[in-house]
Amino acid sequence: MDFTPWRVPPSELRVQVSLDEYGALETTASIRAPVYVIQQSRAFEALQMGLEQTSPGFHVFVVGPAGTGRRTLTRQYVEQFARTRPTPPDLCYVYNFEDPDAPMALVLPTGRAAHLRDEIRQFRRAVQEQLPKIFESPDYEEFRQQVQQELNQKQQEALERLQARARALGFLIVPTDAGIRPVPLWQGKPMTQEVLLSLPEQVRQELAKQEALVLQMIQEFLKEQRRLQREAVERVRNREREMVQQFLQPYFVDLVEEYRDQPKVVAWLEMIQKDFMGNLMEVVQAIQAVQQGTKTGTYLDRYDVNILVSHANRPGAPVVYETNPTFYNLFGRIERRAVEGFYVTDFTLIKPGSLHRANGGFLIVEALEMFKYPLVWDTLKRVLQRGELSIEDYGQQFSPIPLATLRPEPIPIQVKVILIGPAWLYQLLYLLDEDFGKLFKVKAEFQPTFEAREGGVEDTIRFIGRVCHEEGLLPLNREALQEVLTYSSRLAGDREELSARFGEIADLVREASYWAQKEGQSVVDGAIIRKTLEQRRYRNNLLEERIQKLIDRDVLFVDTQGGRVGQVNGLAVYTIGGYEFGKPSRITASVGVGREGIINIERQVRLSGPIHDKGVLILSGYLKNVFARNKPLSLTASICFEQSYEGVEGDSASLAELLVLLSAIGQVPLDQGIAVTGSVDQQGRVQPVGGINEKIEGFFDVCVRRGLTGRQGVIIPAANKRHLCLHPRVVRAVEAGQFHIYAVQRVEEAIAILTGRPAGEWNPETGQWEPPDSVFAQVDRRLIELARYERDFAKEPSKTEPPGNREEGH
Repeated sequence: MDFTPWRVPPSELRVQVSLDEYGALETTASIRAPVYVIQQSRAFEALQMGLEQTSPGFHVFVVGPAGTGRRTLTRQYVEQFARTRPTPPDLCYVYNFEDPDAPMALVLPTGRAAHLRDEIRQFRRAVQEQLPKIFESPDYEEFRQQVQQELNQKQQEALERLQARARALGFLIVPTDAGIRPVPLWQGKPMTQEVLLSLPEQVRQELAKQEALVLQMIQEFLKEQRRLQREAVERVRNREREMVQQFLQPYFVDLVEEYRDQPKVVAWLEMIQKDFMGNLMEVVQAIQAVQQGTKTGTYLDRYDVNILVSHANRPGAPVVYETNPTFYNLFGRIERRAVEGFYVTDFTLIKPGSLHRANGGFLIVEALEMFKYPLVWDTLKRVLQRGELSIEDYGQQFSPIPLATLRPEPIPIQVKVILIGPAWLYQLLYLLDEDFGKLFKVKAEFQPTFEAREGGVEDTIRFIGRVCHEEGLLPLNREALQEVLTYSSRLAGDREELSARFGEIADLVREASYWAQKEGQSVVDGAIIRKTLEQRRYRNNLLEERIQKLIDRDVLFVDTQGGRVGQVNGLAVYTIGGYEFGKPSRITASVGVGREGIINIERQVRLSGPIHDKGVLILSGYLKNVFARNKPLSLTASICFEQSYEGVEGDSASLAELLVLLSAIGQVPLDQGIAVTGSVDQQGRVQPVGGINEKIEGFFDVCVRRGLTGRQGVIIPAANKRHLCLHPRVVRAVEAGQFHIYAVQRVEEAIAILTGRPAGEWNPETGQWEPPDSVFAQVDRRLIELARYERDFAKEPSKTEPPGNREEGH
């Protein structure tokens, strides 16, 4: 039988990317490509719309396969866009003199926060240096002495008046350690206790009344003394205020005028003056403590500016890339320091988060990392919904007892958030979180592949040139570029496309440069690229080699010659890390009388996935469609992946399972030198599958170890021809006629290749399959035979049944 119509010619087995359009290009040394978007126009048009949209909720979620540059290119694009945006204002916190537990937030024009802080700190230094000198000046000391002298004189005069009044009543004012007290006079001298007791009762009562009057005069005297003391102190304080006010005037008049356009700053400056004037003693004590070195934190610390974020000398809007989005890293924190065995905090220990630094610009966050930390996602949504950011103490969220801490004033937030994550996370959030769709309305999706014709080849070459230039790698010549482009096409899985996984391409170029340098070459050629790929395979194919050894030693049974009934070589793909390889898997089927239909042994032992189960069920539909036109199907058949001890998933073996089932029914041997892969539908159409290159190469390697006969090959779906990019060793074997690739569109074509006999055609006039020796005719006869066996067996009475019960109704 002629198999030529189904054989794939060698020219279609491997991609050959033409560089004829680049006739002058010898190496990549002359390429200096700038940073630009590589074949991802869909993603970047969406990103541009999201960045330019100022309406609420238009934040961006970037999705795409790993290695497509979704992180690097997104960051570069956002940074380039941010340069065209205005620079946002500075953010800072200051002491709130009205509510010390709620630090005041100041939003200042760019660069002015640092100026305000410098001015305030200059004021603090001046206070520490100049204020003690003011209170040590001769004028101030002379004034204090004068006030004290006047006070002493008035107090003495008041005391003399009190003595005179007391003497008039017969009493003497005597000072004691406990104060002053009245003593009665007797004959011009202080009366002793003995004399007092010897006086008549009436005289003593009269003395007691006089003493009460004197005590009342003493109280009035003491009250006057306190008033005089207060007046003296107030005079000194007023003089101090006048001197301090003169001292403060030069510092604050200019500041207030400079920040006249910032009412909140002016109000805070006025609070400083009021607090300073009202707490001079605390200020002086703080200065003394600093000078004596007894304290590090003093009353003066409140006169400061804590700059949270400053964008001075930074053009454009900020771009912050947060790779570790913990609660504190995103939303800021309130730190504490140990002071005399206690942890204390103040407004100067408020630290910014990524949202503060990105305010007025753009924040790029790794979405998957964000969900590793509790409260982060909910807090981020709340910030974006309310448009303001409060710095909270994370520990308070889990503390059973509220503790006293700072409550900084919320800061208005205007930021564009760009999340980067896998597509499944986007879908999960969209389905389960009703707020997600309202906040992240823009999806920017990076595609895994792109068309080679539409500038794809040129973009890939420019990318390779840029990587070589920026990283100091050896340049690639034309042959090496062709090999890299072929590798890219294989990654893409399509002859007409190239892979957008530029991380993989860059790694190949880096490794190739390493091997070229090891061999003393100045340019990377095609041989080096092929060696690099072989070295990659060698580093990762230990399991592949161990499986091959098991096949060589007949531990794993794989036939590559002869014919067998009810057995075929299917093909499976193994994935170990980032390395994929294919190996044959022996599929067998057995058929007998019964009505149980097709039994999937893998499913019975729970080693079969749902897609594989669906593929097996499709086989029943195909058999009904083809062979149940004029009779019921009556059979029991089992299908098994022999020597398989792990889960089976996917429908890529459904064509092989159907062929082995037909072989077992019709007792038709199948060529064991031809492996099969492909999916099949109920109409018998062969559908494409994945991993086609790895599967072919895996079976080819087994055949090479067993010895090529010239008849061996692989049956693949015709739709998979565009995905072929086989290793040169396979292509050379096909060119020599030692190995073959067959592309089929229907089950009947695969049957003809595996059996060397026609599948057969149904003749509706005769109700028979033609020709009579076709495979379907033989399968049909066998199905009729099984149905008769089952019918006859059902009619035959049981040998154990009593004779009287053999007739119906008895």
